[in-house]
Amino acid sequence: MNDHPSTLLDPQRILAAVVFSDAVGFSARMAADEERTLGLVERDLGLMRQICQETQGRVLKSTGDGLLMYFDNALQAVACALEIQKQLANQSKSLSDDDVLNHRIGIHLGNVYLKDNDIMGNGVNIAARLQTQAEPGGICLSKTVYDDVKKTLSVKATYLGLRELKNISEAFPVYQILLESSRTRLRSPAPPLRQEYRNRQVLLDKVSHYWIEGVLERSLQRRVALELGLDSRDDLLDRPWSLLWRRQDTSDMLPPGTQAIAKFDDLGASRSLLILGAPGSGKTTTLLEIARELIERAKYDVNLAIPVILNLSSWPGKRQAIADWLVTELQSKYQVRREIAKTWIQDQKLLLLLDGLDEVNPRHRESCVEAINQFYQDHGQTDLIVCSRISDYEALQTRLQLQGAICLQPLTPEQVNQYFLKSGEDLAAIAQIIQEDSSLQELARSPLMLSIMSIAYQGISAHEIQRRVNAEERRQHLFDKYIERMLARRVADKPYQDQHTKHWLSELARQLVKESQTVFLIEGIQQSWLSRNSQKFEYHAKLFSSLGAVFGAIFSMILPNFTAVFEVSFSLFFITTITGAVLGFMSAVCWSVFRQAFGPRVFSPLGVFSYSVFSGAIAVLLGLGATRFYEDWIIYKKSYLIFASLETLPLLYVIYASSAIVFLVIAKTPIRSYNKLQWSWFWGKQKLIEGMLWGLAIGLILGQISIVYLFFVLSLDFGLTTMPNSIWTQFLASFILGIPLGIILQFLGGLVAFLIGGFTGTDIDKTTTTPNQGIWQALHNSLILGTVAMVLLGTLAGWVGVSISAGIALGIGVGLVSGGIAALKHGLLRLLLRSQNRIPWNYAHFLDYATSCIFVQKMGGGYIFSHRLLLEHFAAMKSQPGGQIK
Repeated sequence: MNDHPSTLLDPQRILAAVVFSDAVGFSARMAADEERTLGLVERDLGLMRQICQETQGRVLKSTGDGLLMYFDNALQAVACALEIQKQLANQSKSLSDDDVLNHRIGIHLGNVYLKDNDIMGNGVNIAARLQTQAEPGGICLSKTVYDDVKKTLSVKATYLGLRELKNISEAFPVYQILLESSRTRLRSPAPPLRQEYRNRQVLLDKVSHYWIEGVLERSLQRRVALELGLDSRDDLLDRPWSLLWRRQDTSDMLPPGTQAIAKFDDLGASRSLLILGAPGSGKTTTLLEIARELIERAKYDVNLAIPVILNLSSWPGKRQAIADWLVTELQSKYQVRREIAKTWIQDQKLLLLLDGLDEVNPRHRESCVEAINQFYQDHGQTDLIVCSRISDYEALQTRLQLQGAICLQPLTPEQVNQYFLKSGEDLAAIAQIIQEDSSLQELARSPLMLSIMSIAYQGISAHEIQRRVNAEERRQHLFDKYIERMLARRVADKPYQDQHTKHWLSELARQLVKESQTVFLIEGIQQSWLSRNSQKFEYHAKLFSSLGAVFGAIFSMILPNFTAVFEVSFSLFFITTITGAVLGFMSAVCWSVFRQAFGPRVFSPLGVFSYSVFSGAIAVLLGLGATRFYEDWIIYKKSYLIFASLETLPLLYVIYASSAIVFLVIAKTPIRSYNKLQWSWFWGKQKLIEGMLWGLAIGLILGQISIVYLFFVLSLDFGLTTMPNSIWTQFLASFILGIPLGIILQFLGGLVAFLIGGFTGTDIDKTTTTPNQGIWQALHNSLILGTVAMVLLGTLAGWVGVSISAGIALGIGVGLVSGGIAALKHGLLRLLLRSQNRIPWNYAHFLDYATSCIFVQKMGGGYIFSHRLLLEHFAAMKSQPGGQIK
């Protein structure tokens, strides 16, 4: 290559502007067509050399797909880079897509050493790292370059913020220049609408806040700022033959300094990458570093996909496709509406970063790989990265069908020794032992374990470290010392005893392992936390009884509006409330018996029907016996006519059996979080029809109840003593009477559903997520919507001549379905778990304390253990109910 020779014979330290270029997707294109790609690169590099000479620069050497150039000042360097990108863009207009190469350029101004037609020094490293920050066709400038040229720059330079560059100790301010061309504008999709743009930015901010600020920047591995080697492991993929460019059954070490993001970018369009490594090797950290870079790019280019980090551990198995799982995760983890999430997935606007394939339930891992492959086939333009422990992945029979795979290499013994030698006297003992102890040195080759060693073994004697013989004992001892050291940091203001801290964290860790979860949300506590049948019965009994009492109270306020037999009174309120509570308790007893007797079959339609039939029969018999026993006391003689008359038993039986099913549906429905109330016309209209249908159904049911009361009124006023003999006549009369009630309640149901549906929040809740915010918001929504409904429905009831108490009762019902039931279920569950000492009273305060001890990390409103190995260590602890750790 005819590069310009240097005339300097001895190494000289000079101030120079260094320019570094690189071709985008070079490796992938070489794999597809080596000869053609080399010709395209030589064509573009020839153009660059010519422009460099014209702008008074020097080409020092070629890197294969790029050039290293230097200039006497920043103005010349920037002028050269601009001219290169401009002429490359003009050249591309007359070329086919296959003949176009995009290039990145980085420029830095600093001191370098020049000798023998080469330059060395930190300035060269910075320029090389800067080009990786540029978008295809872009130019990245350091701040020193930007300050030099900003007054004379004729194009816009965008500030990208502080960037952490590989092997550069401090974050670096970076600026980027992107030249527009007619070719680029024609290919760019239309800008998003205002609401779409807002949704996009909210999601980007949440991903950044949760994972980059909450996890990456507080990661234990970041204490060990050592470069990890990357090994290409494409032999572990199942790829179409057209994508194979390396020998099978081989592993190739990538050049030192290769970044994972560069490997990902080299894969070209529709990129897909598998990141492998041993436990503690830095897989998640590498994934998050890639995510940080992709998020920064997406913030400045609305045409790029939105990077989203999700953990595969929550995938439930074959019964759910990956696309459906993504919708659920986006809704629960990032508060994205299901419809918005579905649209993003279908339009392939997400860049999926999936961690924890090895954390999927072992029974489902093979199916998970198959599901990912199917998703990738159906959504071939979606960029995708998957992380897994290499041992767990190699044990699978099925391979991922992705484009590339890399494996993080452990630290070298030289890196480990150098790290301890630089750590000073506090780690002198471990630095000495590790030179002779091969098992300890092997353990330290993990960045995580090395970081924990630097904390746990500060000031520890060599004798105490050497007492452990094998690697597993050393690891257990290391984590124990780490926990002990972190707890010892808080002496004067400890809010919790150490044994309680370890006990509650071990309980949490075991539950996360049991449910194959990684991120813990307080509002995500479900009844699956109750392991024993006695605990489940206690929870159902309290829940059903509470709901029954509330429903009974509501019934006492509505009942007098349908018959003159009753008036609103304390005695009516008392008896209906007690009846509801007893009915709820009996439903819980029956459900417990059926679950024990029939096992999983009880959840079948036949099992649920049998349960309701049995519950209704038991409730009627008990109610009949109790009413006859207290016949001279309960709501005078009028209540006796209704609750003890044989003619009313069929109707009461239907009511009791239906109530049992309602209790069961409420109990089996998972506790869900709620978003902040904001009005949405779209969702109000969506819920309007659903509410009208429910209103019509309830009206017909109330018609059946009302016909019973009508016959009793007639019996009291005109001496009728019996109802029609035919059951069909009773139900037909009830149905006919229910039509006008159905029409009225259809209108009311539609109005209530319209209000509830409209106040459902925005497409993505942008508020800062705090611990248990979803449940507190559910309670808030319940109070607000319940109060509004009571005022509106009470006023409406007064206008139509119905008692205001009926409107108030319906308002209470609105409050329950708007979040009140979710808050009640969560509260009862938390109280039960606290009574068993499985959780503290103030869970959020406790987890914040655990965060300060660096046991867990806070991400938005959730918490994640500092590392999976630490979670597994806590899960393996054996604790007694009193909080003592064995």
